[in-house]
Amino acid sequence: MSVGIAISIGIGLSTDAPAIVPLDPDADAFIIAAGITDPTEISAINTLVEDLKAAGLWTLLQAIYPIVGGTAATHKFNLKNPLDTDGAFRLTFALGWTHGTTGMTPNGTSSFANTHFDPNSDLVSYTSGTMGFYSRTANATDGVDLGATTTVGNIYIRPASATLTFLYGRPPTNAIGVVIPTDGFIANVRGTSTVWNGYRNGLNVGANPAAMVLAPVSDALYLGARNNGGAADLFSDRELAFGVLGSRLNVTQNLNLYTAIQAYQTTLGRAV
Repeated sequence: MSVGIAISIGIGLSTDAPAIVPLDPDADAFIIAAGITDPTEISAINTLVEDLKAAGLWTLLQAIYPIVGGTAATHKFNLKNPLDTDGAFRLTFALGWTHGTTGMTPNGTSSFANTHFDPNSDLVSYTSGTMGFYSRTANATDGVDLGATTTVGNIYIRPASATLTFLYGRPPTNAIGVVIPTDGFIANVRGTSTVWNGYRNGLNVGANPAAMVLAPVSDALYLGARNNGGAADLFSDRELAFGVLGSRLNVTQNLNLYTAIQAYQTTLGRAV
């Protein structure tokens, strides 16, 4: 039987015993599953869950990767469903990752993480969804940090590309062609079957210039590379410190999500 965890908080200079603050049950379940023992990390995770719930975001997100604990064994878990199974969308790592307390870094040539999240079947509605990641690296590597592509459709983020930064549908020539810094929280949001927007640090950085054809992608999304019909390509070498997948978020919700993630990163001393 799992035993719940609580945070012990000292109050001022009092000689009384520290107050015991119970954790949110969802945070507690993740902390136990991932084996997190560091008090700062425990507090950061608990506050993250509370912030997401207070902002009404928790129920809209299906996979949340806090990437905490410093090892592949802790980084793999999905905060929303911390089971060690493909169906719970826990990450499966290919060789070549470097894991640490600030995040996880792919080698840029062969490493990727399989989310086991198929947007065509796992999104509540394929015509509207949100995908995003928190990068701690600003560079010009023209790789994909999150996504997949098939012969009929695309759904990925390639932040250093001048013409294919955000893709969500088909054809790719109608992608949002903007170059943005590759660090911070970058998200791709599809609001309807033909319109989607790109966000960086909670702010809209552009919308698709022309309507894209609705094209389902029935392959799992990868972190650190693109899943191209089952084979990884367009590898990134940026350090990742968060990942999220879920339903469409509006402008206010995107900003609230960034605010919660940035507060989490700040507590862990790894914000950019």
